[in-house]
Amino acid sequence: MSARGDSQYTGQGGIGGWSLNPPPVPPRTYQQIYGSTQSKYGSQNLQGYTGQRTSPSLQILDGYQAASCINQATSYGFDVSNQSAQTDSIRHHQYSRPQDITVNRQRQSMPLISLSPQEEKSGILPKIDASCTHIMDLEGIDFNHVPNQNEKSAKILSSSMEDISQQKSNNLYPDISGAFKELRNEQKMSGPQKTEWNSQFNIPNFNLSMPKSYGWDPNLLDAGKRSILTPSVPVTTPTYMPNVQGYGYRNMPGCDLQGYSMNPFLKGQLDPWGQPVTNQSAIKMPQGSSSTKLDSWNQERCSFNDFDDKEDNVDFQVPPRINSDLIELGFEGVMTHEEKEYFSLEYFDPLHQKARSDSLSMREGRLYSFAKPPEDTDSSVAEKSTAWVTFDEDGFFKSETVESSKKDTSVEKTESSEGQNNASNLKRYEKLHTKFFVDEESAAFGQMVADLKGKYKFSDRTTNLGFIVSPVCDKQQESISIKIIVHTDFSEDPFIFTSDVNSLVDHVISHVIYSCFQPVMPKHMMKELKTEDFILKVFDRSEYLLNDYPLSKFEYTHYCLKMDVDIRFKIMRRLEVALPFLRTEEDDSQHLYFPQDNNKETDVTRDDLEILMEVFYKEVEKVSDFVLRDDLEKVNSSAVSQSVKAICNKLHRIETIDIRKTLIKMESTLNQLLGKTAIPQMQQGTLLDMSLNVKVALVPQLEEAIEQLVNAVKQLVRIYCQAFHTDFHLGFSIDQPWDPQEISRQNEIFIVHVATVHQIPIEWPSRYDEYQVTCSLFHGKQRLSQDVVTTCASVNDQGLMKVIVWDEWLTFEELTLCMLPWETRLCITLQGLKTVSSVNANTPIAQKITTPIGGVTVQLFSKKGYLLQGSQLVPLRMNVAADPVTPFCSTLTSDSALLQFNLPDFGRQILFVEPLKVADIKKKHVKDLLPEIQDQIKEIMAKDCADLLTADQLETLWSCRHYLTNEPRLLPWILQGAHGWNWACLPDINWMLQEWKTLEPMQSLELLLPQYPDGRVRAFAVDCLRRMPTDDLIDFIPQLIQALKFESYHSSDLAKLLLEQSCKSVRFAHQFFWLLKGATQDILYKRRYELMFVALISVAGDALYKEFKKQEKVVKILSQTGESVQKAKDKDVTLKKDLQKLYEKFEEEKHILLPYNPGIEVSGIDLQSCSYFSSNALPLKLVFKNAHSTAGAVYAMFKVGDDLRQDMLTMQIIKIMDRLWLREGLDLKMITFSCLPTGPRRGFVEIITESDTLRKIQISSGLTGSFKDRPIKEWLQRHNPTELEYLKAVENFTRSCAGYCVATYVLGVCDRHNDNIMLKQSGHMFHIDFNKLLGDSQMFGNIKRDRVKFVLTSDMAYVINNGERQNDRFQHFVDMCCTAFNILRKHSNLFFNLFSLMLRSGIPGITEKGIEFIPKALLPGYTDTQAAAEFTRMIEESLSAKSTQINFFIHNLAQMKFSSHNEGALLSFVPKVYSQRTDGKIKRVEVYGIQKRYQPEKHYVYILKIERENQKLPSYIFRLYEEIIEFRNKLVSMFPLINFPQLSGRVILGRSHVKTVAEARKVEIEKFLQELWHTSSEVSHCDIVYTFFHTLLRDEQESYRKRLSQDKVRGNSVQLVKTAGNGLIKLSIEYVKDSLHIMIMHVKDLPTFGSDLPSPYVKMYLLPDPEKLTKRKTKIIKHSTHPTYNELIEYKMKMEEVCNKILQVTVWNHDVLMENSFLGAVYIKLRDLELNTVNTSWHKLDKLQMDPNLLS
Repeated sequence: MSARGDSQYTGQGGIGGWSLNPPPVPPRTYQQIYGSTQSKYGSQNLQGYTGQRTSPSLQILDGYQAASCINQATSYGFDVSNQSAQTDSIRHHQYSRPQDITVNRQRQSMPLISLSPQEEKSGILPKIDASCTHIMDLEGIDFNHVPNQNEKSAKILSSSMEDISQQKSNNLYPDISGAFKELRNEQKMSGPQKTEWNSQFNIPNFNLSMPKSYGWDPNLLDAGKRSILTPSVPVTTPTYMPNVQGYGYRNMPGCDLQGYSMNPFLKGQLDPWGQPVTNQSAIKMPQGSSSTKLDSWNQERCSFNDFDDKEDNVDFQVPPRINSDLIELGFEGVMTHEEKEYFSLEYFDPLHQKARSDSLSMREGRLYSFAKPPEDTDSSVAEKSTAWVTFDEDGFFKSETVESSKKDTSVEKTESSEGQNNASNLKRYEKLHTKFFVDEESAAFGQMVADLKGKYKFSDRTTNLGFIVSPVCDKQQESISIKIIVHTDFSEDPFIFTSDVNSLVDHVISHVIYSCFQPVMPKHMMKELKTEDFILKVFDRSEYLLNDYPLSKFEYTHYCLKMDVDIRFKIMRRLEVALPFLRTEEDDSQHLYFPQDNNKETDVTRDDLEILMEVFYKEVEKVSDFVLRDDLEKVNSSAVSQSVKAICNKLHRIETIDIRKTLIKMESTLNQLLGKTAIPQMQQGTLLDMSLNVKVALVPQLEEAIEQLVNAVKQLVRIYCQAFHTDFHLGFSIDQPWDPQEISRQNEIFIVHVATVHQIPIEWPSRYDEYQVTCSLFHGKQRLSQDVVTTCASVNDQGLMKVIVWDEWLTFEELTLCMLPWETRLCITLQGLKTVSSVNANTPIAQKITTPIGGVTVQLFSKKGYLLQGSQLVPLRMNVAADPVTPFCSTLTSDSALLQFNLPDFGRQILFVEPLKVADIKKKHVKDLLPEIQDQIKEIMAKDCADLLTADQLETLWSCRHYLTNEPRLLPWILQGAHGWNWACLPDINWMLQEWKTLEPMQSLELLLPQYPDGRVRAFAVDCLRRMPTDDLIDFIPQLIQALKFESYHSSDLAKLLLEQSCKSVRFAHQFFWLLKGATQDILYKRRYELMFVALISVAGDALYKEFKKQEKVVKILSQTGESVQKAKDKDVTLKKDLQKLYEKFEEEKHILLPYNPGIEVSGIDLQSCSYFSSNALPLKLVFKNAHSTAGAVYAMFKVGDDLRQDMLTMQIIKIMDRLWLREGLDLKMITFSCLPTGPRRGFVEIITESDTLRKIQISSGLTGSFKDRPIKEWLQRHNPTELEYLKAVENFTRSCAGYCVATYVLGVCDRHNDNIMLKQSGHMFHIDFNKLLGDSQMFGNIKRDRVKFVLTSDMAYVINNGERQNDRFQHFVDMCCTAFNILRKHSNLFFNLFSLMLRSGIPGITEKGIEFIPKALLPGYTDTQAAAEFTRMIEESLSAKSTQINFFIHNLAQMKFSSHNEGALLSFVPKVYSQRTDGKIKRVEVYGIQKRYQPEKHYVYILKIERENQKLPSYIFRLYEEIIEFRNKLVSMFPLINFPQLSGRVILGRSHVKTVAEARKVEIEKFLQELWHTSSEVSHCDIVYTFFHTLLRDEQESYRKRLSQDKVRGNSVQLVKTAGNGLIKLSIEYVKDSLHIMIMHVKDLPTFGSDLPSPYVKMYLLPDPEKLTKRKTKIIKHSTHPTYNELIEYKMKMEEVCNKILQVTVWNHDVLMENSFLGAVYIKLRDLELNTVNTSWHKLDKLQMDPNLLS
């Protein structure tokens, strides 16, 4: 006897050799007063049998029912045919409770149980894999939808004898039961054996205080009183084949099962019952209706005996488990996995075409319908289109193509018209009917989309513009004058003028109209012209400007200002503007079609199953008929058994325990009737010796067993239909009761019954010894109660299939139903236990290791608020624990196990009603709180994110919530401290949401995290997001798509927001489409994203849908091309050949928008200019033709083989950073590029033209260029030949370098070699290739390659400083870095939330542990001055580190195998091409002289004098001898027939850079130039000649007279400037946290000492300080007139004391050998400053004051 009062029976005495554990008694959940007939779970009369079926006795159970399932009763070993067992008394369990009432009831019959509820459920049935290594009861099912309260489990293992038609109207959910142990096939029992059904023993004790809904169903017992002789539904009787051991019919009417294998282990073809057949006798069943007679069948017989016996002799191999489809979620975040194929419109195109052809009027007012997707076969799309079967929201077919379906429809109508009179006649022979199941969530989603389409009509011109609007931004732009170029169709010459950047577009149009038309148009016609009739279009893009916005609001304007290019528009009449994406009336009227689910067709057809069902009904009828006629000799129970087994085998070998037990019961009763089994308490005798009374007693029992068997088979059919989404079902649905009970009135303890696990992987028994299940309840990430755990169980393989049985009720102590929030999720984790032996101190120790091997998360309440009830069968996500964040996914993978668990059935629906509204609460202010509480609130508000708050601080916020309604940023943190989210707590929370000040849109993203599952909270966040402009919201689409995963239901406010914005903006819809395609690969959320995908293409309109299809075809061609180029040997030929398909596609489509930027329209591809990059992935370099012929080409890269999701995410975050900086007025000239994944490991990357990698720039100075300081500066000088251009380039470089230093540090970007850093000719620096994020450093073996926080090398500082020595430019650079860093620190919570929302995206490296890098990098708890000081230390560390340059050098060596080229450059030192037309014709060139230089090393420069036509003064250029040799060699290669004079190369012996060698080379150069100008004009005046003689920036800087006359120039020497004063010092002063913080920032313009630079340091005092206790000093900066310190000095003292102090700051020059010299001082009276704020300013250094009156 177990602790629960269970007894165990093993061996042959058990049923089929199973070890029988009597079930546990469901735990008591409430107090019950004796004599009460009303349970908290509802009351119900339990009718049992007293031996006579006509005289039932009545039992009324208080609380729980007497038993939970038939298994629980029969496992005690009751012999239901033995009347004496019914007189045994029932013992009781004792429970500790206030009123312990012991109820002694007498059990009078075997209890039976019904399953909960009888609604339909969807599922998937893929084809059986012949390589599968184990048989499972639901093999291949793909559960891929979220169940709701209307659904029930797809497969049941508990008893189910109820008759649906007899259910009472108030008992929607019949009683559920625990899990049951499966039985082996009866064929394994040799001959008639005495089973537990024939045994007699006392009933074990159990407590009767159980909810009645946990077990007994009186309808099942009452069903025995009804006659089984007269079938209510006529069945065509086939010819009966007597004296058979099974139905050996090879050909079955209506079934075409050729080659169908029931057993995946058996090779070859099998017959309908799973028996192997030869090729000669292969099953070929003719099509026919269910009325076809059996005598037409082939008379060959096949055996039904023992379906499993043949499996033991089959030799098979165990296939390896493939877990690549699994995503490691859970509390540690998402483990990376390979991307899967994205959604394609090609799959949904037939459905879309069907929707276009069906209007709302054709659908009789229905707004939406569902359709069944085609099978995943190898058939073409055209063939698949016929597989889409459509049906309406009620689940009924709208059209049928099969005659039998039409017949069924008429039969259904006839049966329905009979009404309630025929309801009782359906108790046994129910027919299969045609109907699909549509889950509640999908229907609600369809209604939401239908309402949305009704709201945004095609006639609304504010939301249906039909063209793409140029994106707007919120940058703070100061008023400046800009140059505008406007092209018109009225004139060939553009109209050029200047305007203020803040001018309205309408004013610009007005100015252009007046200027263009006023000279040529009469005045009366001019008056008729209106600005609203015109529109401005971006010249080289397909986007338009709205007239009521200023120019400064458009991103295009800021882009032109950033890149210093002309702002160009084209003015057009409104009527002439094409509207390619305009939604039409036809779009509004088209019907909405949604896919039913991602299920597949089952191999079971309706005709097949009807034949088997009719055979079963016929055999049952014969047994009943023979028994009632007392013709027992003709009774053949094996025929019934084999017909049942045929049905089970047909239904994927699902054999429920109900069927097995009822078969045993029926056969046992028949054996007693036939005298084959001894009747208890009677002598064994013949049939003639049996008393008439015994016969009379056994016949009703047999009728009861047969009735129960019929119900069990029907229940199996229902389960199968629900689980596999068949197009038929059994019986009719039951009307749901209209009187649900409110959850607030339910005080019962929440319990859950863990039953069994099926479909066990073959390797589990060898890996684990035992198994247990852990159940948890979560609301978001908050655990509602302590976890409950089952006992340990092992795998039982004695039956038809392997199964793990627990059969336990688990109780969540002190958690009642009314305490459950609406969004509660039940998390169930299956754990494997392995015993490992170890030796400790010579003592063996056995230790159990627990491993999560599967988990599932179930939503307890439906969308409408109904509590989930009854039996549930769910697939487990393998190898992970249940994640409360992950919603339930019913998709069954190849290795998924199936878990059955049961929830209480209350006999009626339990509804989570709307919470009450609280009375108006008077708003309060934070100032009304106590001072100490206010201080606590201020301390909390100084925190950066909620993770830094303690439990006490959260409690403080919650208790003071009514005082903080004007502090919007505190709302998420207050909600985290909420005491509860149940029905009683919601009114207060709802009041907060109504009265709280609206959050900033970016702040509201935090409320979309999974820890805020409440629907109203998330709706509040969505309302805040609606305040964000659409173009800004586009930047957050990736996070919003991921946030859909955290919604409890498909239909949500967030889903509505995304679809709303898609209706309003073509750009939003375009970006949403491509980003949503990438998210749909996640199998856990595929159903939700599938609905969103179909809804998007429905609301976007047909025009945009066609555009999407064109883009998908382009991407498909490029993907194939990229793969072909990677595999091909002759890559160039393959590239041109494959791109020819793309060329032909453009010829067909004419114009296509680029997927990564819908504002760019292209009309073709330049095949000759396309190439590929020589990197590992061989990305394609594509050159598209702009759709606007006068615009330049469009460059893009298409990569195949690289995961671009990290790049896309990084670029998105950097764009958001730049937006925050611009909002604060800090323009860092950031360049970002578009990156769009279009499929698994492939996608588009925008190419930034006129840019090179840092490696290419550095190796232009040799392989060791990474260690040199000048390469970047010289490269910028070459590309910016004028002084003004170069200064702009340096400014762009300084700002962009600061921005990317901060951005890459905050994001933890690693693997920063010089091929991942690029530089644009305009000076903008940017980073690429972000495959290492969040501090995931690149390793070189065991060596960490990334040693610094970010990349800042000496050559970069050389450009910023314009030399080696630090100046005020570098100080400005440091200030920009610190300012940018502190701006981001203010939004640290935003970045943490953005990455937190991406945790389930599957992007490599984005894990919960990884995203912790973000808040740490932003230095939480630091003040701005402290953070600035810390970041300055990082700058110094990066500059001083040599590891970065060594890393660059190693990368240079590794990349030597890849070729490089200068595209478009004739000479390496002149980046552009110049001609006679650009520079003017050259008359004469001569060598003016030579100069010796010493920087960067000793060399000679040759000065060339150039005279041009129409120029009075000559120009001078400075060229190295190596550059002249390159020029001569290029001429020889271009004109090989001309014999140019030779120029000597390197000097082999001696030194090259001596005057003698330079003079000799001068003569050679003069001779070469003379020969050049004696050649023909085609040679002497070609482009390369003018390119060589073009004046560069270095030529302009050095060509003044004084320098030309010098023979020796010691260039780049330090400029020692004597300033008028003693310099300036920059200080930052503030009082914070009871401390005075003084930041010593910079000192500049310090005096020098002759030719020596000072080595300054700063010293300070707080005067008066006679004892010098406040003396502080900084470090020494050697040899600098512009030192940067950024050191923070802190004084701990009270504010009153600080105000009486004077700050003395002095600057000193450190001298090692002599006394330190004074450089300057500054005195600041602290009482004159507002110390509560930051005081930052420059102070002039003056003399040291010794006046005692200073302190007055």
